[in-house]
Amino acid sequence: MDVRFERTGERRYGVFVHRAMYPSVEMNPAPSYDEDLPHDFVHFVVEEELGLTRGVFGQLAAGGDAGTFRIADEGSGGREVSRARRKQQDRGRRLAEAGSKEAEFSERAATICHYEWLKRFPTGERLAEVRRLEGFVRKVRVGCSATESASLSDPVVERIARRLEDLSERWANVGVGQSITLQWSPHAPASERRSA
Repeated sequence: MDVRFERTGERRYGVFVHRAMYPSVEMNPAPSYDEDLPHDFVHFVVEEELGLTRGVFGQLAAGGDAGTFRIADEGSGGREVSRARRKQQDRGRRLAEAGSKEAEFSERAATICHYEWLKRFPTGERLAEVRRLEGFVRKVRVGCSATESASLSDPVVERIARRLEDLSERWANVGVGQSITLQWSPHAPASERRSA
């Protein structure tokens, strides 16, 4: 699955997903624009690194809509598009119900990893955001199970933070109408990887 993050305006972006086995979907405009790193980049990296298959991007890869994506009307017949959208929504509901716990962890992990990225690669604005988020992130951490906390080990969070910084640097060079395309390929969770 290819995921294209496009800067669609001065403070706007969209996420466009091409899937081989299912219709392509989009979220345009996407919420939570951030000049340094839009929120959906964080979800993508966190879910891929943690091997989450029922977070936002795992649901999309499995043919769902993650509750926020929709099939684009690319000039094909209205009735066909409507039928495909209903089918998409039904599949999306089933996947969301089956993966609700993992999707909730994805949100917690994205919050924690975003915060850790801000701390590890500080600028004046990022440090202000770290201070603003500190109490909230502490509460999010308390909500993690022991297994979830273990999966967010220091080496894993460090790897995620470095990938986020790389994407942030790339995003800074993307102009309106330009994009970054990433290929979805979730890793096995760190707890299941063998040491080299």
